[in-house]
Amino acid sequence: MSDLLADLVTPLAEAGAKLVAWWSFDVPEWFGSPQDLYTFLIWGRTPARVPGYDAVRSELEELFSRHAGPEGLAIRHRRFLSKAALASRSA
Repeated sequence: MSDLLADLVTPLAEAGAKLVAWWSFDVPEWFGSPQDLYTFLIWGRTPARVPGYDAVRSELEELFSRHAGPEGLAIRHRRFLSKAALASRSA
């Protein structure tokens, strides 16, 4: 059993519930250019905390040249969904 499953099962059991099912999703988010990746990385940050694109352009272009494929560069996002059921109580 993975650590993630153990982290789900133990507190559920302590609360009288049982893990019924769980799913794991690995969803890529694709970026077609270094500028697109930069926009993603700076989103929601205050301007004072963000270097200008020209300051990081060479690093992002190097990242793309080494790791991007024909579709661009993928950032993987892992998501987990679980379903639990409460144990029935005796009357």
